[in-house]
Amino acid sequence: MRILFFGGHDLGKITLEHLLEQDKDVLAAVMTETDNEWYHGLEEVTDKYNLKLFKEKNINDNQFVKKTRNDLKPDLIISVNFDQIFKKEIINIPENGCINIHASLLPKYRGRAPLNWAILKGEKETGVTVHYINEGIDTGKIILQEKINIKKTDYIADILEKVKEKYPEMINKAVDLIKNDKVEPVEQKKENGSYYGKRTPADGLIDWSQSAKDIYNLIRAVSHPYPGAFTYLDDEKLFIWRAEVEDETANNEQPGKIIEKDDEVFSVQCGRGQLLVTDYETETEISTGDIFDEK
Repeated sequence: MRILFFGGHDLGKITLEHLLEQDKDVLAAVMTETDNEWYHGLEEVTDKYNLKLFKEKNINDNQFVKKTRNDLKPDLIISVNFDQIFKKEIINIPENGCINIHASLLPKYRGRAPLNWAILKGEKETGVTVHYINEGIDTGKIILQEKINIKKTDYIADILEKVKEKYPEMINKAVDLIKNDKVEPVEQKKENGSYYGKRTPADGLIDWSQSAKDIYNLIRAVSHPYPGAFTYLDDEKLFIWRAEVEDETANNEQPGKIIEKDDEVFSVQCGRGQLLVTDYETETEISTGDIFDEK
């Protein structure tokens, strides 16, 4: 079964290499032509295995569609961390369809940044779903799905590592099921669905009027390798990479006020509760009594 692989980033890279290591018939790979390093990664694998790599600004362009249909002739298309939307002209080409892998328990958290959103919303579990691609956004029939627990102390980097373990094996398993005609596709229930949009670095701005728990979830959701949660003190930006909820109910001080500074940690009053900041980055001095602002 001839596979055309579309992907990017580390997740695309490790999944493509795993398929090749499992002797899957990958005829070529496709990545977006972009300066955004987030969507690079396939080049290392295609060079290592002498695999043809296409760099396309628009996969739905007539010229690429014709090349895919008439020259490449894939039996299956796989998408892993690919940043373009497949339109019906591409979707209808392979006899065995097109499949995508998404880091959520679909139909929940369709769209962009599903892991970040799940942590931000305080979810206790997320997961990985392999599904067929249709003309909707993450709405196709489900092939495989596995859960991942989110501990209260997990940061986004921890969940990414768990996801990295799932992606290659689940895609390889889905390919085997499709090849052997053993897929039992499951329709997604519309009433259970949710959609979340793209996040930007500016979304990491801390609103100190929120609860300590909500701010803690934001910090966990956008910490390394993402741009980070941040605030301002005297017009200087301060990034908070790690923290703990010190008190969930206290509200006797102004939100954003540093209650106590001790060596390399400090406590901050939130709208409800207090946060202990244990890892931060700034070029300005901070002291007990200082008040963060939102600029």
